[in-house]
Amino acid sequence: MANRKLRNFEYANHTEKGNQVIINTDQVEYFDCSNGSVFIICQDDENVAHEVSLSSMAVQRMKYYLENEYVVNPQSALYNALIYTNGFIFEYVRKNENYKGSYVHCACVLARDNKLYYSVLGNLSIYYSNGKKLFLLAKDTRETNREKSADSNEKSEIQDEDGYLLGMARNVSLEINIEPLEPINDDMLLLCSKGLYEFVAEKSIQKILADPMPAQTKLYRLLDMANIAGGENNISVQLISFYNLENTDRKFKPFTSKRPGLLKRKPETRSPKPKNDEEDENSSTSILDKYWVPPYKYIFIGLVVLLVSYMFYDIFLKDQPKVVTQEKPRKETPEDALQVTDSLEILETPLESENETVNIPEDRLYVVKPGDTWGKIYTEFGVCSWFIRNLESNKGKFDADENPIAGSRIFIPILYSSKEILNPDFYQEFSLEKTGTRCENANEGFIERFRDLNL
Repeated sequence: MANRKLRNFEYANHTEKGNQVIINTDQVEYFDCSNGSVFIICQDDENVAHEVSLSSMAVQRMKYYLENEYVVNPQSALYNALIYTNGFIFEYVRKNENYKGSYVHCACVLARDNKLYYSVLGNLSIYYSNGKKLFLLAKDTRETNREKSADSNEKSEIQDEDGYLLGMARNVSLEINIEPLEPINDDMLLLCSKGLYEFVAEKSIQKILADPMPAQTKLYRLLDMANIAGGENNISVQLISFYNLENTDRKFKPFTSKRPGLLKRKPETRSPKPKNDEEDENSSTSILDKYWVPPYKYIFIGLVVLLVSYMFYDIFLKDQPKVVTQEKPRKETPEDALQVTDSLEILETPLESENETVNIPEDRLYVVKPGDTWGKIYTEFGVCSWFIRNLESNKGKFDADENPIAGSRIFIPILYSSKEILNPDFYQEFSLEKTGTRCENANEGFIERFRDLNL
């Protein structure tokens, strides 16, 4: 158990072995460096005793990079440290046969100037408490989904273009929150493994965090609750309590991603409550919890009603074109015949319809940054690498493996973006379901079909 009180926060961390695991390879670490204060939890994907623990190696590499490379942008500092650590572990696993299939889960937080930046890879979670409510900041469930879909004796094949655990692939797909979290006094941050969050309900966690007691005591109580509920998996926790902050207004916005599973909250596994917790909540709170409906459900229902109403209006109520009938002409004089001919010409003229205009976004110039991968560029622009590499203006701007080169200036064809905000008219045509998760469906035929149908 480690516990320290510093200028702006108090922290406590601890890790212990679960009842059904052979060895505890989890690593919890806190350190200060030129880039800020860093909190890390790393966990081996396979609970196997190796000569060198990959999770320990990951913590050492993160610490080495952040202590020796100062980066002005804190988001880039955290991103670059994870990219560097992933590459180091990937090469180590590739060169050591007995480590094959071993990867590392990682949750990390960088605090600089009273602002927090964070990222999660694998089965770890980061929670934020404002004293009244507990928020799930980040939880990557893709590894959990992979385990459920795999056979009992082997893991399922990797479906992502990049890895989603440290060391899984040469490139790693990760997210850093765009808007920094700015806590105020008495706010708390919790990094934990599934040994805690899968066995202790969020309501019970928040109740402990809201209790006015030292961070170390709160950590002990969380560990006790996890052990009472099962204690099957390793329990690793980092708890940070803030004070003496200059921030007067709390700023909090969880980062989001279209990647399936990210930030998607799992149904709570209700653990047996200790006796002293059984009767703490009054009946009025229980009734509100039982019948409260999240606001986004009302928004969704409202959108469905509007859509159905518009379809009804468009089909049944919208003005239909008037049918013009032509009476059978009497015996015409040449002048009468001319009038009928003019009338028929008018009838044969199609009804004018509103000209629908489409927004064709222009290509964007992008300067490749150090550490950029196709996965990172896709996260920012939603454009598959095939469309970028095969754009005529980008010919010859990539390395031998067709990867982006740092410092090069490339154009991003936003017309092929899957992001609605960048490509509002055609973004649905370039979703991963249509282009493929590895851009395997993207080719000249794909572009021709799109242009024939839409342009």
